Amino acid sequence: MKQNYQHHFWAIAFLIILSPGFSANLQAEKKTPASRPATPNEKTVTTKHSITIGDQKIDYTATAGYLILDDNAGKPQANIFFVAYKKINSDNKTCRPITFAFNGGPGASSIWLHLGAMGPKFVPFPNDGKSLPKHPTLEPNNSSWLEFTDMVFIDPVSAGFSRAAPGVDPKTFHNVQNDIESIAKFIQLYLSRYSRWLCPIYLAGESYGTTRAAGLAEFLQDKLGIYPSGIVMISSVLDFQTILYMRENDLAYALAVPTFTATAWYHKKLSPEYQEDLDAAMAESEKWTLTEYWQALAQGDALDEETREKIAEKMSQLTGLDKSYILLNNLRVGSQQFIKELLKNEGKLLGLMDARVTAFDTRQAGEYPSYDPAFFLSIGPLTMAMNNYVRNELDYENYLPYEYLSRIANRNWNLHDEGRGFLSTAANLQRAMTKNSNLRVFFAGGYYDQTTPYFANLYMINHLGLAKPLRENIVVNHYFSGHQLYTDSATREQLQKDVKAFYEADR
Repeated sequence: MKQNYQHHFWAIAFLIILSPGFSANLQAEKKTPASRPATPNEKTVTTKHSITIGDQKIDYTATAGYLILDDNAGKPQANIFFVAYKKINSDNKTCRPITFAFNGGPGASSIWLHLGAMGPKFVPFPNDGKSLPKHPTLEPNNSSWLEFTDMVFIDPVSAGFSRAAPGVDPKTFHNVQNDIESIAKFIQLYLSRYSRWLCPIYLAGESYGTTRAAGLAEFLQDKLGIYPSGIVMISSVLDFQTILYMRENDLAYALAVPTFTATAWYHKKLSPEYQEDLDAAMAESEKWTLTEYWQALAQGDALDEETREKIAEKMSQLTGLDKSYILLNNLRVGSQQFIKELLKNEGKLLGLMDARVTAFDTRQAGEYPSYDPAFFLSIGPLTMAMNNYVRNELDYENYLPYEYLSRIANRNWNLHDEGRGFLSTAANLQRAMTKNSNLRVFFAGGYYDQTTPYFANLYMINHLGLAKPLRENIVVNHYFSGHQLYTDSATREQLQKDVKAFYEADR
């Protein structure tokens, strides 16, 4: 089970674009001079800035640096790098909400949420969200969440500038539980160090960061007495059974179909009766997935030939795939197959993280793609911008390489939790929300996201087992974008408005 599980995880992990043959170095790092120690210390640098969002001018401070996590004996275990933004209040009495944000990977730094969506500076992408900017730039973010919350962007151990302390094996932190505990201890320390204990506390995670956030919410409440007010889940995956394509897991194949429908519609590959009206096509796809298709998959090899042909025909109409290809794959097509097959006749490959993105498919027969063309769009611009930003605008001198995604952490991450099978932190979220009836959760997903399909997230939400009144604490929004919602300017702006409304509902 473990070998198969790990193999299929790479199909959705960020590492999909970082195969051993991927040799381009997108990080223009300075080598550490011999006279400058690479070991971090807790020195922080605070600078003052201002930004105008709408008609409101916001003066704020940016603090960059490390917090050092110790064990119970006071021995350093990890050096966690962060960048925090705090609005300067004229009366200094109001305790604004504070949001602790992180990305996923696992092994990813926080640059995607930091410089893509939430921070006061962002890297603009072409408006369609599908193209690579010619030159990375940093501009004021008119959709920054600083309008309604202070923010702390956290790089987990091995990501960004964060490292395990000297003498401590980094692999100690490369698993589900220790990762959660290290971030929880960072939050606890930050609240004490910066006197933020009585502020409303929010968590914001993307992708595997949502897996972390669900477990983190429960740990903060049960172990540290810290009660979050809310969680923002972007491109969520809490239950990995809903996204891992395996012979013994029909569920993932079923839940991916509505995303295939949206993607095929975008590329004008649906049958004519569905191509005219996307809303109608999506509604039909969702209904059919949980009824006829799911029932057919559940029968396995006992499915009769007539029904098999009928299901393949309908699936072809709803996905744009050839009926013969669907039959060849026993009615089960995963995202890795879909992105290679839909535009095969045009010699194109779709992006996993955003299936609107296409690239020329130069693979030899039988080869897997060596990169995700959608993810590739963001790596270089964000990494280059971050390296410049932290040193030249935040005035933080650091000679370590900024690991936008730690390959070592990603490859070695232990996704198995006490032999429970598929990794899931859905139960952690359910317990956290049940104990804390004030805890609210905002879910955001993209219709063109092939890595964490929106319908898989809906399935998870509908199986949380929450009491009916607590379901009112969940807000779900979907956008016509990919996994990285913010590369599309219209979606980035709408996401900010929707999250702002979510925060304001707590007042």
